[in-house]
Amino acid sequence: MEENKAIQFPSGMYVNPPTQGNKHFLFGKIDITRKELGNWLRGREEDKIKIDILYSKTKVDDLGNPKLYLAVDDGLWKANKPNPPVAPTHVTVEEPNDEIPF
Repeated sequence: MEENKAIQFPSGMYVNPPTQGNKHFLFGKIDITRKELGNWLRGREEDKIKIDILYSKTKVDDLGNPKLYLAVDDGLWKANKPNPPVAPTHVTVEEPNDEIPF
């Protein structure tokens, strides 16, 4: 039976797009509220936590660009992904035709 888990968002860590005055190579900025992030981390048991930077499907910024947000990568997207097609075990090979059509 598949467990239905909610998306987990890290507390005290926020991602923002660069402002107009920033360099062209800057993707975004991460703001950390130390106390809030520290409390969130103390509540976790994992030695390593993976955080994804995602685009919102529903929210946009003042310029109409999708808003960025952070979410814990717990592998749920892999579980919801359909299985890849299985290659056939029996392959039929056509016999070559010795006649040249031109």
